[in-house]
Formats: sequence, structure tokens, C-alpha cells
Amino acid sequence: MREKIQSLLEELWAKDDGITIREHTDKLLNNLGKLKEHYKKQIEELIPKELPTELKERFWEILELACEYHDYGKIHCKFQKKIGNENIELIKNLPEVRHNLLSPLFVVYLREEDELTKDIVSLLVLHHHPVENNLIKIDEVADVIQREFRQNFGFGFDISSIKLLLKMPEERYIKEAIAEEFGIEYKPLLKYYRLLKGLLLRIDHASSSKHAQEVEDRPPDDTLSFVDEFFKKGKNTL
Repeated sequence: MREKIQSLLEELWAKDDGITIREHTDKLLNNLGKLKEHYKKQIEELIPKELPTELKERFWEILELACEYHDYGKIHCKFQKKIGNENIELIKNLPEVRHNLLSPLFVVYLREEDELTKDIVSLLVLHHHPVENNLIKIDEVADVIQREFRQNFGFGFDISSIKLLLKMPEERYIKEAIAEEFGIEYKPLLKYYRLLKGLLLRIDHASSSKHAQEVEDRPPDDTLSFVDEFFKKGKNTL
């Protein structure tokens, strides 16, 4: 299954210009490396000190996993067709599901990390694009899992493992499904998550830009100001 997924990442498109999902993902990972090289100390100073040590130590690992998995849902045949990849065979009457609603599946099924790490990564991956949880059609997500992902990758049909993730608003999920479940203070955890999300969005934006090469070749000086602006916007960014 892993080999097949990796092969598809190298073949299928992330953008309508034909850049593959693997190429785009590798660009994110490369920019993450540059971000860490230039700003590691400053960013780590923003991590709330009240959090458990093990969670603070996993910060870069979690951000790397979010960068890796954020676009895996673009394997979805309807997404490929939508961006102009004609080398795709559609499944009859399959609904189109937004790729960020599907990407958390790959975190759940492929990763062997502890549940806390998987929960945070899955939430980041889901919300790297705006999500209106009350509008998500769970039956359509289930249909794609059943008729495309189960057939191609062996993913199970039961989506109970991500149903709560899809239906519960982001901030509430952090509070009830993560902070309370794992005995972590809510407000520090929310700040931690916002820092991760702000950096993921910044890295994704830089890696998607037509001027990405310029961004990659010098320290991204606006990174921290971007995250600060993200904080100032408050709940409307979540």
C-alpha cells in the first residue's frame, strides 16, 4: 500500500501546471528545513512553556508530518480531473470531495506515531484550507473511501476514526478531543497549534508561489511576522 501511494504521489498532479504531489511536498519539506535553519531558536521561544516536555520536543516532527501529508488527498481522481490531468480514469458517480477532507485519512492509516501526534497532525492537515464542519457531507467522504481508497489502498470503510475530526469545529476539537482527552492545558495547547498552523500555511504559501525559488534561496524574513499576524486575527483564522 505504501509503495503504491508513493508511486501515485510521483505521478499525480498537485497543481494545474503539472507539478506532482511529490514535487510540491518535497518543496515544502525543503522550505521547512530552511525555516528551521534560520529561525529555530526564535520559533522555539514561542512554544508555550506550560506544555508537557514531550509535546514541546515533538514540535518540528509534527510540523514535518503536516507538511508531508497536507496534500495526499489530491490523489482523489475527481481532484485530478478538475485540475486538468487527463491521464485519470474516473469512477462512475463518485462524488468530488475536497482534498483536505481526505488527507487526514492517510495520517490515520499510514502513521504509527502515538495518538496525540496523529490527532494534531490530522487536524492541521484538515484545516490547512478553510473548513465549515457543519457543511461536510460525511456520506460523500465515506463513498470515496469505500469506492476509491479502499479499492486502491485497502483503507477500511469505517470512518469513525475521523468522523469526529470532520464534524467538530477546530477549536472545540482541540479542547475536547485533545486537551481534555490527553490531560493537557487547553490555552497553551491552542497557542501551540496556532503556531504550527501559521508556519504550515506560510511554508505552503511559499512553496506554491511562482516566486518560490527566490523564497527558498534566502531566509524567509516575513515568516514570524506572518505568524504574528495570524495570532492577531484570533478565532477568525481557525
